[in-house]
Amino acid sequence: MSGAGWKSLVVGLVAITVAVSAFYWVLTFNPRQVTATVTVTAPPLDGGGLGRVLDVCFSWSRRCDETVARLIDSARSKIFVAAYSFKNRWVAEALMRAHRRGVEVKVVLDASQARAGGSQYWNLWLSGIDVRTLWDVRPMRYGFAVIDDDIVVAGSYSFSRAEEGYESVVVLQGEAVRRYSEEFERLWADAK
Repeated sequence: MSGAGWKSLVVGLVAITVAVSAFYWVLTFNPRQVTATVTVTAPPLDGGGLGRVLDVCFSWSRRCDETVARLIDSARSKIFVAAYSFKNRWVAEALMRAHRRGVEVKVVLDASQARAGGSQYWNLWLSGIDVRTLWDVRPMRYGFAVIDDDIVVAGSYSFSRAEEGYESVVVLQGEAVRRYSEEFERLWADAK
């Protein structure tokens, strides 16, 4: 790096340090008047990224379970679901409809939650859906669905009841789908 480059770097670091110090001072002495906006831009991983984001849902702004059910209803060939807790009747019914249409549906649930109160495990199983449970000392806190090897539904959404808290759903296409499919296959092989 040239001398001018180093000088620019040092000036930039000093400016950031001053800004952070001023923010800390305002926060410490007058927290009601603090407004901060931070924008971070990062290059995609591996130079090409993991795919396209098709949709983002936050449970405080709309029903994420409706988004998930709509995507399940659009499935043509297969749906693979991995979930820690599965209490959402709306999504369970969408999976059962897909199964009746001839879509291959596989579900892996964390064994500690599979038969908990309100779980849809038995409804899925009795409808003929292949449901397995994963027994491990570590909880499987996943909440994702791979649909037709085309999209993946992921995020903090855990297929629980819609009213159980703030959750998010991200719908992705591309390389992320392959990676989630591989993870599902690993879980499926380990589950009973």
